[in-house]
Amino acid sequence: QQLSGGQASLKEWHHAVGCCEEGRLRLYLDGRLVAEGEGADLAGGGPLRLGALADEGGHTCALFTGDLCGPTLYEQPLAAAAIQTRWQEQDTDPAGVCAGHWKFDHQHGPPCRDVSVYGRHGQPVNYPIRMVPGPRRSADSDWHTDDPAVDPDFGYAIRLMADALVD
Repeated sequence: QQLSGGQASLKEWHHAVGCCEEGRLRLYLDGRLVAEGEGADLAGGGPLRLGALADEGGHTCALFTGDLCGPTLYEQPLAAAAIQTRWQEQDTDPAGVCAGHWKFDHQHGPPCRDVSVYGRHGQPVNYPIRMVPGPRRSADSDWHTDDPAVDPDFGYAIRLMADALVD
């Protein structure tokens, strides 16, 4: 099932949350419910893809171009109030028990390391170009010269491209 709703402006961070509960799908954008619909169980048997979809044959398709920060898979859906609060606080750490939380801040280890108790490290399927500052960094900071090894707010997001071309 695909849901669409809300308008996401370009070149700024957005908080997107998808919830599946008892066959019902909900999509939140920046703390606000923007779409609902009937859906199927999310346990489809294939690998979880962040920044991509799978076609009918199970092959990776529809690669996302953009920045990704702090993707988290929860064992239980978050309440609407919790989603609103997390968006307002720009919180990228998990809210309670989660089935997976991926960070992109490790320079010499797994590029998509799962810091949950399950340790399901990811493998990029599209082209991660580089680590980038996440939503806690201001747009006017000079992040091109920052050192990720000493700046705790740098490098915890990743820029994904649908192809290997960079302008």
